[in-house]
Amino acid sequence: MTSKCRICLKEGVVPIFGTEDTAFIQETLLVVANVDVKENNENPKFLCDMCHDFIKAAVLFRKIAKDTEQFLQQPVKEEVVDDLPFDNDGDASDGSNHESKPTGDWDIENNSKVKAEKQIKIKYTPKVTCNICHKVINRSYYKEHMTMHDPDHKKYICDVCGKSFRLRCAYHNHSLRHGKEFPYKCQLCPYQGRYSELLKTHMRTHTGDYRYMCTECPARFLFKSNLNSHALKHKEPQLQCDACKRAFHTKLMLQRHYEADHLGIKNHVCNICGKAFGYRNAMMKHQRHVHKRAKLLFGRMPAYLEAQHGC
Repeated sequence: MTSKCRICLKEGVVPIFGTEDTAFIQETLLVVANVDVKENNENPKFLCDMCHDFIKAAVLFRKIAKDTEQFLQQPVKEEVVDDLPFDNDGDASDGSNHESKPTGDWDIENNSKVKAEKQIKIKYTPKVTCNICHKVINRSYYKEHMTMHDPDHKKYICDVCGKSFRLRCAYHNHSLRHGKEFPYKCQLCPYQGRYSELLKTHMRTHTGDYRYMCTECPARFLFKSNLNSHALKHKEPQLQCDACKRAFHTKLMLQRHYEADHLGIKNHVCNICGKAFGYRNAMMKHQRHVHKRAKLLFGRMPAYLEAQHGC
């Protein structure tokens, strides 16, 4: 029995004791499962891969919850501005200090030590209101936001695909899409991401953070895009095709229908045999049935796998 998993009694592979993770595993089992594991008894001394992954996911969940709680406790201070000077770092600055400072422990006038009145430091998330579009935005984003109202603002052009951007940070993030580097790796599965935000979003698939809820039915989703797609099911399609009178929810769906069904355009080519299709899902079905390719869990192959397979 000592070689079995301490939690589910399946075959154990990860030792609980004798590693640098021992204290971490003991604490997590005690907090999450109320199981106090000891080395000096006859109980199993291992974890299976699944239970070990769950422990790591539980710790990540607790950290995310703690960080979110700390963020929500910070009050937001809103300011209305017409124009703000900017410092060398690109952040707006009006010379004011938004943190209250504690008084000293010594009363200089009386030259005697007195008990200072404690003052609480308040961390603000400064907000400003754009005087053009009246949107409330973060003060640190104010300078970049104002470029949206400047028709002569310099644009950044991608030299690979030609797409243009007003913000250098957006241009930089886009340029990473053309590379094959995936530095942000998930510790629970083979997933790799180009940006840290993508990895944070991916981790919700492990924690089950279904934060986006449909207002029409009990459905919940990991990602907002999935909720938006689902919400269309509760609405009547309004965009009608001039050629066949079929109705669609979005202009993009109508355009794809017209190009594939009425113009005969086939943009989706099988990378295995070269056969072309008008719709992507038809091409995917072809690959599953003809080439016996496994069905993808989320409908699309992750970018890191596409790079590995040269898709």
